[in-house]
Amino acid sequence: MNNMPEFVLERKKDQVLIRFGSDETAQPVSFVWAKPLTGRGQEISIIDSKKKEILMIHSLADLDHNTAHIILSELEKRYFIPVITKIISISMISGDRYWTVDTDRGPRRFLMKDPNNNIISLSDDCLILRDTFGHCYEIASLRALDLKSLAEVHKII
Repeated sequence: MNNMPEFVLERKKDQVLIRFGSDETAQPVSFVWAKPLTGRGQEISIIDSKKKEILMIHSLADLDHNTAHIILSELEKRYFIPVITKIISISMISGDRYWTVDTDRGPRRFLMKDPNNNIISLSDDCLILRDTFGHCYEIASLRALDLKSLAEVHKII
């Protein structure tokens, strides 16, 4: 049984607005994964401009195509996580790790301090890396990396 209230999303310039039922007033909202790293693709929280949750969506499958499309496109903007496809090199200077990688969004270079706190294992095959600016990168599958890339990763983990 779905207890979700009826709502409509609409785009107005660079904002997404929500309107409930027959209410004529619309308010700006944004979307966040309830569990951003481990629960992507599952529960989504709709939050107002004061960062207060106004609605929880348990599954995009419960929504019409247009509404689901708006939410997914907004989440993609918020959670821009390049996927590492190849590791060119990882060098260490004074305990800091300098990564040079190829991603699905082009080449990147980033600095990581304290790998123990900035490498998150989502599974035995998938990692999320966080650089010193808080940007995240994903290694979707360690097994899919070439042998040189894998050897570079094993220097760190």
